[in-house]
Amino acid sequence: MDTFNIVYPLANTSSITDWISIIVDIITGGGIAFALSYLVPRKLDNDRKLKDYFIEEFRDIKEEYNTFCKEMCLGNLNAKTIKENFKQLNLKLYDIQNAANANLDIHISIITIMNDAQIMVTASREMNEHFNSDRVLFETITRNEIFQNQGLFNRNILSAIAAINRTVSKKRRY
Repeated sequence: MDTFNIVYPLANTSSITDWISIIVDIITGGGIAFALSYLVPRKLDNDRKLKDYFIEEFRDIKEEYNTFCKEMCLGNLNAKTIKENFKQLNLKLYDIQNAANANLDIHISIITIMNDAQIMVTASREMNEHFNSDRVLFETITRNEIFQNQGLFNRNILSAIAAINRTVSKKRRY
């Protein structure tokens, strides 16, 4: 009666270094598979969350600024409220712009547009004439300038959002 034998070809002919090489290959392959399946997607997900945060902040500032411009042009605000709103929007924009520049491989500079609009509005004849009034009523020329600055601001916010989508996190450079 014949017996059934399992023959391991490497067992008889290979040395211990061959076995070590096989084990090292398995461990290396497992490590690479783990990195590709777990660490890389997690890093990409964290980068996407960071980008989404900055995008949402810029959108909020844009929406808030557009509402503010509308209220100004409709004559629903007094001079002190206008100055305070500009101040608050400048602080928000400055902070988010600097945080985006610090955390992403990007350079956003929108604050100058907001500053120019603030100077134009607060230095206007209407602001000076109605400073102590309940409402500041801007003339058509001033309203048109506000709308032009608003359009420029919106285009730059949209450009910043597009740039954020194209960039990578500063920490992600491989």
